[in-house]
Amino acid sequence: MWLTQQAARLVDPTQPTLNVHKMYDLYVDRCCNMKQEAVKYWCYREVFNTRFNLSFHQLRKDTCKQCDIYKAQTDSERDQVKASEIKSQQELHLRKAEMVRSNMQSHNDIGFTEPDNDAFTFDLQKVFSVSYTSANEAYYCRQFSLYNHSFHSAFLHSAVVEQ
Repeated sequence: MWLTQQAARLVDPTQPTLNVHKMYDLYVDRCCNMKQEAVKYWCYREVFNTRFNLSFHQLRKDTCKQCDIYKAQTDSERDQVKASEIKSQQELHLRKAEMVRSNMQSHNDIGFTEPDNDAFTFDLQKVFSVSYTSANEAYYCRQFSLYNHSFHSAFLHSAVVEQ
């Protein structure tokens, strides 16, 4: 949900080099073509920043450890043969992940429609450190954590959060 809300605010996530200055240059070019006078850059930037709820940040999402390893390996590999090997391993990994995702979705669909079957999802949302103190000895002697678990029932359309 957060990812889609953030995506609605992005100017164009497929253009990572786009910024306000480049958009201003495009605006000036368009004004020249239409034989109109363009506003100054400071005015364009002020209007862009105050009247539009847009940003240029790239979308970020959680990635699995293996995806991060593949990305680091492909970015650092200079040998094309090894790089293509790593890419094929990464593609296999992504296909497996997609297969698991579609399998989970089919079970979820069954849970929505059949009362005798239910699909549950589980997530360990956040681990909170309970004790907060500036005294080193007390801090290290009392490291308690609060685990925030969430469960969602597909059939009941409800979620339970337990701490």
